[in-house]
Amino acid sequence: MKRFLYFLLGYTILVLPKEHIKDVLNISNLADIRIITFLNCNETLKIKIYSKDESVWVEELSSKGIKFEIVYRKGIKAFFKKYQHRIGALIGIFIFFIIIFISPMFIWEINVIGNEKLSYSDICDILKKEGIYIGAFSPSINRKSVYMNVLQSSNEISWLSVNFIGSSAQVEIVERDLSEVAEITATGANIIAKKEGQIFDTEIVSGKPVVKKGDFVNKGDLLVSGIYEAGKFGTRYVYSEAVIHAVVCDEYVIKVPLNYQKCVFSEERVIERRLKLFDKSVNIFKNYSILHDKYDIINRKVNLPLPVLSDLPISIEEVSVFPYSYEPILLTEAEALDKARQDLFVSMDVDANYIEILSLEENYIVENSVLVYSCYIEATENIAATNEFNIQ
Repeated sequence: MKRFLYFLLGYTILVLPKEHIKDVLNISNLADIRIITFLNCNETLKIKIYSKDESVWVEELSSKGIKFEIVYRKGIKAFFKKYQHRIGALIGIFIFFIIIFISPMFIWEINVIGNEKLSYSDICDILKKEGIYIGAFSPSINRKSVYMNVLQSSNEISWLSVNFIGSSAQVEIVERDLSEVAEITATGANIIAKKEGQIFDTEIVSGKPVVKKGDFVNKGDLLVSGIYEAGKFGTRYVYSEAVIHAVVCDEYVIKVPLNYQKCVFSEERVIERRLKLFDKSVNIFKNYSILHDKYDIINRKVNLPLPVLSDLPISIEEVSVFPYSYEPILLTEAEALDKARQDLFVSMDVDANYIEILSLEENYIVENSVLVYSCYIEATENIAATNEFNIQ
């Protein structure tokens, strides 16, 4: 920041004989002009002064008959004076900074988050109809109008937000939950058991109950029927909804080898670095000869900052590789048991949705350098699963 300030104000470097050091200090004190830096070399004296004080120094030194040399000028004034005969270069630099300054007013990048079913291109097509596209002038976009038009015209989007950060349009959407469409299109649905257990509580919203508290059921058994016999009115079909709590018993068996292969990453290596301006990129560095048999790739993007502007369409993109190898590690029984328990929690998250664990019994044995861990869990769980049907 200090250098930038000096560049704006401008400065000059003077060199004169060392024996005139007292004269220089007297001139500075009597004329009340500041010396930025003062360097006393072996045979010479070098001083840095502001450009606005250069004429005063030249006049004072000349009046005293002190020989001096101006070795360096820097600043905006000196820059334009140096290139005053190169009008084309000055105009090019001026246009470049004008483009950089006004570029945040145009959209050069569209980022979308929250989409799962809709593709990026589909969302861009929807936004393009509302005036949001690459190269669009962002201050002219009425975001309230965009929200209203998109939500009215699209059945897949239930909420939309568009924010302009520099030259980037940050789009966040929430897709409409179309699960209810299945309820409307299906003739009806039964509730079946997704696993075996003993029922202890039921909460039936719709449908005909088939089981009661205390019943034992197996996986796939009918719990709530979506078919009603309505006497002279015939058969009626409903979409059953219910929560069926049951006591379930699950057994997990996990095997952990004691000879464990651990993944070890070596030092990060950059294989490509490029400068990107808008949608054009220039390679700065590339080296594909350092690739390893096994490696992970990480892509990084860093936008170049500029004072006052929050974001620019200029960035440095880097591709790095992280080579890794597997090292054999011998686990103790305690370490293998800890790993087995960690794997148990992962399996429980995937296979079960326990409300409360009533009891847990675990055992393990070591056979042929493998720890065999078994866990017996008694817990309460909602075993209701929806099974739709259609009647032709």
